[in-house]
Amino acid sequence: MIHYTCKNYEKQPKHIKEKIRRLCRECGGEYEEALFVLLTRDVSVPWIERNYYVSCSTLYERRKRFYERW
Repeated sequence: MIHYTCKNYEKQPKHIKEKIRRLCRECGGEYEEALFVLLTRDVSVPWIERNYYVSCSTLYERRKRFYERW
């Protein structure tokens, strides 16, 4: 459910978009934007790693934190 909601970010009501952004800030820290891309777009993890200078393990750890806080 969370995965589907995030992947359809553009179709979500304002309060859900704000929740996703807030949780990305809280859980992503310095990798907030990389986490947001991971959760809301259909791009590969290697692409995110290269473009945001973040490791795969860090991304997955932050995503887990995001899901737990949801």
